[in-house]
Amino acid sequence: MIFNRKNIFLILIIFFISAASAFGEKKVALVVGNQNYKNSPLNNPKADAKAMVEKLKAMDFSIIECYDVDRATFLRQLRVFFNQLDKTDIALFYYSGHGVENKNTNYLIPVNEDIKSEDDLLVSAISLDFILDETAEHDCSKFVVILDACRNNPIKKSRGSSKGLVPVTPNATLENFIMYATAAGQTADDGSSNHSPFTAALLNHIDEDSTIQIIAQKVAKEVYAVTNQMQDPYTAGNLKSDLYLNSKGKKYDSYYSNADISFDDSGNLEIDTDGKNDKKNLLTGLFIVLIILLILVLIAFVFFIISGKKSNGVKVEKSSSENNEGAQENTAAVEESSAQNKDSADEEKTERTQKISALNKDSVEEKKSEELPENNFETEAHEENSEKIFEIPQVLIDDKFYIMKTPVTLEEYKEFFANPSEYKNNNFPVTRVSFKDSVIFCNALSRSHNLEEVYSFEGDHIFIDEKKNGWRLPFEDEWKKAYGKELDFSVLDDYALYSENCDGLEKCESKSPNENGLYDMAGLVREWCNDSCEGKWRLLKGGAWDSDKYMLSKDYKDRAIENYKSDNVGFRMVRNK
Repeated sequence: MIFNRKNIFLILIIFFISAASAFGEKKVALVVGNQNYKNSPLNNPKADAKAMVEKLKAMDFSIIECYDVDRATFLRQLRVFFNQLDKTDIALFYYSGHGVENKNTNYLIPVNEDIKSEDDLLVSAISLDFILDETAEHDCSKFVVILDACRNNPIKKSRGSSKGLVPVTPNATLENFIMYATAAGQTADDGSSNHSPFTAALLNHIDEDSTIQIIAQKVAKEVYAVTNQMQDPYTAGNLKSDLYLNSKGKKYDSYYSNADISFDDSGNLEIDTDGKNDKKNLLTGLFIVLIILLILVLIAFVFFIISGKKSNGVKVEKSSSENNEGAQENTAAVEESSAQNKDSADEEKTERTQKISALNKDSVEEKKSEELPENNFETEAHEENSEKIFEIPQVLIDDKFYIMKTPVTLEEYKEFFANPSEYKNNNFPVTRVSFKDSVIFCNALSRSHNLEEVYSFEGDHIFIDEKKNGWRLPFEDEWKKAYGKELDFSVLDDYALYSENCDGLEKCESKSPNENGLYDMAGLVREWCNDSCEGKWRLLKGGAWDSDKYMLSKDYKDRAIENYKSDNVGFRMVRNK
């Protein structure tokens, strides 16, 4: 390899990239939500787990997620998780579902397991000790365990068992941090809303740029207050240093101003108000950066010396007279070529200019399309596209209102706003749109069709004038009329995409239409409706690609906060006749 300045520059670039990547953390998480038990089914674990997945993805975790798993599936997913732990900076295990204690051992309960006695636990459940011990066998720096699993014991009281879980002794060979939804020996509330009190508090704080220790204290305080002092989350661990789940920032929250949280030798939380650990970590980081810079300077110096020696050692094999002759020959050749090509160059100049102009025009149009504003509560339709009219396939129901044949597709949504989801297929339904995003799109489409806008806004409040003729979201009674008769679950696969017959989101119209000629009323994506549910909550209907069969029923009701977004939520529109 010839060591010239260009090669040296490339080597330095590669080295800088490698050095930067060395500072990036490898973070892996396994998230489990077990809800639909044969005995003692729960209300919220799947919603809890899915919301946790969204939070962890935003913090750059690599996610393994599974729902309603039996023991065999649970073990397979654990094995996938264990296999990814080598050279991991942070591993996290979140479990929402039933958990019990028996003879000082904590067990997590899979669904579809007929557990009636303590003997059944040994062959049908998963012990927490097994997970901790297996993780310790891998090259993992820190391991966080979060269990929202202290709900009422689903098996009968047996000798040696108690309510809730028992305190756990962290594995000495691995730095652990463990959180229970409530104190050891107590039970936790499953919650009457979309999330349990513990997970709701955790979702409020887990992505803050604070240490896990500070976050745990904030969660505990919030849960204790929300449950009227009935539930007090438990923590244990043996962390040797601060742990930040959100590595995008490491600032202290004002809740513990200028304080550093750590554990003493007994596993109790303590506060270091002097910020000594902060100073130590800062000095360590500066020292590492200085060492890397010195290494880079040394490498650059050596390469430039080598390059200089090779340049000075090149031999001149042609005499000056030979070079002069060569130069004259080259000059003559250039002049002759210039004379021959002058005319053709003049002719090509105009053609090239026209092509470049056309290409630039296309590039500008493409760039404009890519720079459509991201949809949010305040966003208006993009000015260039606000007057574009496109046809909406629709069906008239009961001679009263029109409803779209499919959910709003990504292609239709992008006429006004930037793609909010990770999907690129224009025939897919648009996802990751909140209730607010959906009604803003309805107004934008109404304007483009010269129809009256149905929605108006005042601060954070959305007002609906359903008498206007513009596009809007359906009400539940309208949605149910469009749904038609209840689906025959024996032939459900012909009409719906759901958890048992697909691996992810697919395009609209993948299945047969219902009796009204409408596609995907059941499955594919949950659809926003106008109906309010306890203030800022809105109704969702139809189930989705990751839903269980029963959630696709005509009468099943789901709900979410107005600003909720997910890859299983979309919408379809209606308008008055």
